[in-house]
Amino acid sequence: MYAIQISSVLVLCLATTYAFRAPLCPEDNSIEVYYPSNDCSKFWQCSNGVPVLQRCPADTLFNSDLNVCDNPESVVCPAPKPSTTTRRPRPTRPPKPTLPTRRPREQ
Repeated sequence: MYAIQISSVLVLCLATTYAFRAPLCPEDNSIEVYYPSNDCSKFWQCSNGVPVLQRCPADTLFNSDLNVCDNPESVVCPAPKPSTTTRRPRPTRPPKPTLPTRRPREQ
């Protein structure tokens, strides 16, 4: 039972990792490999051929030139990509018919 729970957690973690469009890591573990994330406060670190999303300490951003978390003023953070999802336009309703106005009767 314990093994099933551990397996379920592992599958969930891997599914979550890959949902963020993780990079492909080399199978060769002899060198450290880092990739920037879409969020400049995070980066991908390859560990045993598996990409692991890491977070930089507070008030730092990932510097992909140096492969370290660095001061924000030393990092060029690309602008976020615009959303590619589009919404369907809401159908417009025809205007309600208006009744002709009548002049009040004179008394």
